[in-house]
Amino acid sequence: MNLKTKFLGILVLGMMLFQAHTHAAELNDITSIQKSGVLRVGVIKNDLPGFMWKVVKDETVTNPDGTTKTIQREEFQGPEIDLVNNIANKMGVSASFNNEAKNQQELIDMLVKGKVDVAVSKIQQTYPRWVNIRFSRPYIKIPYAAIYNRLDLEASADRSKKLSEEFLVFKGKIGVIKGTAYEPAAKIHFKNAEVVAYDDWKAAVTALKSGKVSMLYRDEFEIKRLLKGEPELNIKYGVASIKDRTSNISVAICDSCAKLQQFVNYYLDTEKNDFSILNSLKLADVKK
Repeated sequence: MNLKTKFLGILVLGMMLFQAHTHAAELNDITSIQKSGVLRVGVIKNDLPGFMWKVVKDETVTNPDGTTKTIQREEFQGPEIDLVNNIANKMGVSASFNNEAKNQQELIDMLVKGKVDVAVSKIQQTYPRWVNIRFSRPYIKIPYAAIYNRLDLEASADRSKKLSEEFLVFKGKIGVIKGTAYEPAAKIHFKNAEVVAYDDWKAAVTALKSGKVSMLYRDEFEIKRLLKGEPELNIKYGVASIKDRTSNISVAICDSCAKLQQFVNYYLDTEKNDFSILNSLKLADVKK
């Protein structure tokens, strides 16, 4: 056997071993979770009314000496929490929640680093995110939307253009939430605007009311929830729902978890799905 033939043989063998290892890793992603007995779930620190939130409950525990004390325990609730708890139950394990992430991008980073197996918190699919992780099929699709100061938009408007055309070439300041898909999307969709990122929705709404920004860019559910809670905003602010731009909200899944992705999709295809903007608005009234 000459040197060239020997080299090719080693190369082919290496490729076969690599493919076998990769295939085994994909097949064992659920097996490893079942062996551990825990599905590690990432959620963001802040509440997302209508989707997921945490409550603090008092719990009585007994000390070694027989006395008792009351401690406070955090419990996660909401339809997204029910979703991952049910998926874990179907796998025969329990769900363990990690809420150290401040925003969605930090959740994605946790998946990439292997700190969690899946993540939920109204996470949108995006092209850059698909490079590093997997997604389930969307369990709800929500159109993009904006709420804007009518006077600010009209002041910068070109009267020869339709309002819908002027909206997309707006040159003012647009508020978004840091670490969400709306931050890069606003920079793409509103090329002439200055995008200002805030840590949370409350801070972004405050900026709109105080005039620090003239528009907020998020989704139809959040805009409707804002106006439902503060209907007086309809006087000063207009709303635009962008039907051709949709947030595909999905379970984010670790990149090596091919079988887990299939399992989650099977669950979503098989079990009842109550996710809708209307149901989420009703739940948001329960937990604001």
